[in-house]
Amino acid sequence: MISQLTRYISTQLATALLIIALSLTAIVWLTQALRFIDFIVNRGVSAFTFVKMTGLMIPSLLFVVLPLAVFISVLFVYHRLSQDSELVVLRAAGQSRRQLARPVWLVAGIAMLFSYFVSFYLMPVTYHKFKEMQSFLRDNYASLLLQEEVY
Repeated sequence: MISQLTRYISTQLATALLIIALSLTAIVWLTQALRFIDFIVNRGVSAFTFVKMTGLMIPSLLFVVLPLAVFISVLFVYHRLSQDSELVVLRAAGQSRRQLARPVWLVAGIAMLFSYFVSFYLMPVTYHKFKEMQSFLRDNYASLLLQEEVY
C-alpha cells in the first residue's frame, strides 16, 4: 500500500518529470528539426509533412532525454522539499531515509519501464517510418521540383 507521503512526493516528482522531459525534448527536437528545413525550402515539402517527418524523431530524443529529466526532477523536488524544511519535519516525524527515497524509486522505475517501451517498440517503428518517408521524398525529388508554378 502506498502511503500519503509517497503519493505526495511521487506526484511532485512526476509533475516535474513531465515538465522537464517535455521541455528538454522540445528543445532538442527544435535543434534537430532545423537540419530538415531543407525539405521545406528547397524541395517544396508541405509543413505538415515536415512536422510529421521530424516528429518521428521524438522517441529517440525522448530515450536520451528521459534519464536526465529524472535526475533533474529528483534534484529539483528534493531541493525544494529541503528548502521548505519538509524533509526536516518528515525526518523528525520518524521517516527513514528509505521511506523518503521510496517515491524516487517508484517514479524512476516507471520512467525505466517507459524507456524500455520506447527503446524496444517505438524507436524501431518510428525509425522505419522515418527512413521510408525520407527515401520517398528523395525518390520523388524530381517530381517535387517540376511542380507547376513553383520556382
